[in-house]
Amino acid sequence: MSIESIARTVARQLPSTAPLLKAGYRQRERILTGAGEIWPGVIRAQTEKITIAITAHCNLRCMGCKYGRDFMPGSVLPMQVYRDLIEDAAAAKVPAVRLYGGEPLLHPDVVEMVELTNSLGVGCYMTTNALILDQKIDALHAAGLRKITMGYYGQGTAFDEYVQRPGRFDRMVESLN
Repeated sequence: MSIESIARTVARQLPSTAPLLKAGYRQRERILTGAGEIWPGVIRAQTEKITIAITAHCNLRCMGCKYGRDFMPGSVLPMQVYRDLIEDAAAAKVPAVRLYGGEPLLHPDVVEMVELTNSLGVGCYMTTNALILDQKIDALHAAGLRKITMGYYGQGTAFDEYVQRPGRFDRMVESLN
């Protein structure tokens, strides 16, 4: 168990310790950063994951999101660029890749991306709105996808109002079922 996970557990069980634990963590990071400046070959960054926006296309219009409108309109990451990036990530021993965007399930090569990532020994997960997950889940599972995260913005009409599309909460529930 890591020091960070122990500290999180203690902070949850004893909330009054959280400020002291945070101060200790910040001090530890300052010490490690200073040591890294003196001995750069000893202290190395430990990348936890890389996050890749594979498409700006989306089937929602969430109030808090600008993908496909003000940010990256029409953008789709080409498969060859993704392949080069993932090969570099695998060589650097990056443990995980998060695919997101807009809506990553709309990328035409998303299944191939998951398959390639897993074949290179890099963990892969994605953040999705899950509206079409039911149409892609079998192929994604066969490609090695075992974890997703998803946006959840309330229930029923509250969800539909936030995503600015009527009936999408019901569609999400149907897809998840």
